[in-house]
Amino acid sequence: MSSETPEEWQRTWHQLQQALGNKWALHVLHVIADEECSFTELKQRIDGISETMLSRRLSDLQEKGFIQQSTRPSTPPRKRYELTAAGERVARFLDEMEAITAIDEAADGPQLIFET
Repeated sequence: MSSETPEEWQRTWHQLQQALGNKWALHVLHVIADEECSFTELKQRIDGISETMLSRRLSDLQEKGFIQQSTRPSTPPRKRYELTAAGERVARFLDEMEAITAIDEAADGPQLIFET
């Protein structure tokens, strides 16, 4: 793919996995990619995530530069989460991955398959 040494590309992919490999990170990005959301909206749209875990993932994704928080002037102030430019690039990549995959309801449980 490129002229990187094995050490360089492995370091890059390790960092990518560190940034996006946490449980729920992709779920959060997927929801925010559709529209900016409040904490409560995210909690309602991501089935099974706890408030503590959602808070951690939001902090992680902000720290990594994939999302940003803005405050809307109201009483009380409303915090919203939206993708950054880097987050938008990742979301486009995830959309492409989703477009080529499907879930096969096999006898031994759901299996992810890649369409050719």
